[in-house]
Amino acid sequence: MNNIAYIIGNMYELIPDNAESKYLLFKNTLYSIAESILYSAPEKIQSNYFIKRFENAYNQTFTSQDLYDDENPWKKQCIQVYNNLRNH
Repeated sequence: MNNIAYIIGNMYELIPDNAESKYLLFKNTLYSIAESILYSAPEKIQSNYFIKRFENAYNQTFTSQDLYDDENPWKKQCIQVYNNLRNH
């Protein structure tokens, strides 16, 4: 099983600070999820709770067109991180 905190950290680092507002909001959400993980009970960390929060935020932010945005390669990298999560 993938470590959701590791995945969130990787994706957080990919999003530049000068990105569009919807991506910055997603980045802030990632930070919030990561903080919540630090103070959560082990049972909650082992559950799908944080994965579902991450997936909901991701699905509200990224579209299939982001995969073809050659001006912002970090979007494609974020999509690849998400796809790796879904495939494992």
